[in-house]
Amino acid sequence: AQQLLRFSAERRTLRPQQLESQRHSVGRILDTAIDFLSNVVPSMLPSSLQGGKLLKIKEELLDMFHHFPGMSHQFQLNNPDYVAAMHANLQADNAFFWRDEYGDLSCGVLDWGGFNR
Repeated sequence: AQQLLRFSAERRTLRPQQLESQRHSVGRILDTAIDFLSNVVPSMLPSSLQGGKLLKIKEELLDMFHHFPGMSHQFQLNNPDYVAAMHANLQADNAFFWRDEYGDLSCGVLDWGGFNR
């Protein structure tokens, strides 16, 4: 828990309605996953997760999910290997590709509207 708090210390504080909205969205995603595991591919669900255990895991995740972005940013932004330029929807009409003299594939971006770092 201490490490979780340390990693999430830099995150902005969410207003109660934002937190509840995010909790609801995450809960719906988890419900979809639980439904898939329980009803679509039940044979793939380990016996250790049967009998309501997925609902317990869901509740634990809902208690912790708001710490995850801070932990992720802490990990990614403290290592320059994980910091890069990106484009939100790098589709074929937003990029061009070529191979250099060594045969390595390279990419350029044409649409700067959604470009950020």
